[in-house]
Order: sequence, then C-alpha cells, then structure tokens
Amino acid sequence: MGSLVLLRSHPELWRLAVIQFLAYTAHNVFSVWVLYAIYRYAWGERTTGFSLMVVGICTGAISALLTGRMVKRFGEKATLYIGQFFGAIGMFVAGIARNSVEFFASIPIISLWNISMPAAQSMMTHRVSEREQGELQGALQSMRSITFIIGPWLFLRVFSWFIDPKHALHLPGAPYYLAAALLFAAMLMSTRIKQDAPAAPRSTSIPPPPDVVPRESMPSGPIAPITGPEENI
Repeated sequence: MGSLVLLRSHPELWRLAVIQFLAYTAHNVFSVWVLYAIYRYAWGERTTGFSLMVVGICTGAISALLTGRMVKRFGEKATLYIGQFFGAIGMFVAGIARNSVEFFASIPIISLWNISMPAAQSMMTHRVSEREQGELQGALQSMRSITFIIGPWLFLRVFSWFIDPKHALHLPGAPYYLAAALLFAAMLMSTRIKQDAPAAPRSTSIPPPPDVVPRESMPSGPIAPITGPEENI
C-alpha cells in the first residue's frame, strides 16, 4: 500500500490513477457475463464458450493491429478517451441488447476499449522518473488488486438486486449500465489531462578533452628557452 503514495505525487498522475481505477473496476463487469447471458438469453455452454472466444479474438486483433496506429496518428491522450468512449458505448449496447445477435454486436465495440489501456500506462510512466518506474508498476498492480476484490462483488450485487422479483424495477442490464457510466466518467476525466511536455533534446556535442597539465601548475611568467649542452671540441 505504501507504493500508492507515489500516485499522489503529481496532480496529473493522480488523475490518471483515478481514471485507471474506474476502468479496472468497469472491467469486472465480465464477472457477470455468463450469468447475464444465461438469465437473459438462455445461453448454454456452447454459446457461452463461443462468445468468450469472440471476445478473445476481437481483443487480440484490436490490441495487435489498431493500438499502435491510433497512438501514432492521434496521440496517447486522444487514444485514451476514444477507447473509453467506445467502451462505454459497447457496455450500454450490451445492457439494452434484447437478443443474442444484439449482444454479440456489442463485443467488437467493447473490444475497442482495449486501445486505451496501453495509452494510459504510457502516459503515467512519462510522469515519474526512471528510478520510480518499478514503484509505479507496483502501485498500479496494488490498485488493480483492490478492484478485483470490490468489482465482482459490486456487479454481482447490482445484477442480483435488479433481477430480484421483490423489487419493482426489473433491469437485468444494470451491471452494464454501471460499467458504461464508469467508463464515461473516465472518458470525461481523460479529456482534461494535459499533453506531455516534449522532452528536452540531449546534447550530442563532444566535450573538449581535459588538460593534461593542470592550469594551476603552469607558470605565469615568461618561459626561458631550453638550450642543449655545448659540445666539447
């Protein structure tokens, strides 16, 4: 927990940490993926497994083919909030999906969210020194572990409450609406992040060689010429 103190050492770093906390928490909506699909669409094992395979394929393809191009063309900040925007839209589509086809259609949209994760971590590493990089990664891992504890409980609790017949409001898509709200809040915060200042160029000039003889040991007066000994004839 001590490494989490590093995240408050810089206002922009703290804002990025909050953004990542919201994103990590929203990611735990996948803890209700199977229960939601079984309850709402009566999926069996085969359809559930196929949907998870589609998630993996979309995630891998976007991470490999799109993330680098987005960062190169739009920069890390824009890539961050664009990815979170699509993540929020995809979660909302998953929540309102009335059938399996519409739910499957949300998967590629949600997967576009993956372009934001590397951008956020890269922006955070730019805001700490080289000797603090390991501490930063430890702080991020600690924060992610916290969300792994509270996230599944939160989304399972929301899902169970909104499908409980005792409550008047029946809203099985509530966990996805909550995830969409978290990502939308993260996106709004991302738009207020300042761009990284360009790094100062390193000097490529070669310093002059040091003096062989120290200047203080050189005499300040005139120097007599050196003459050789006279020859004896």
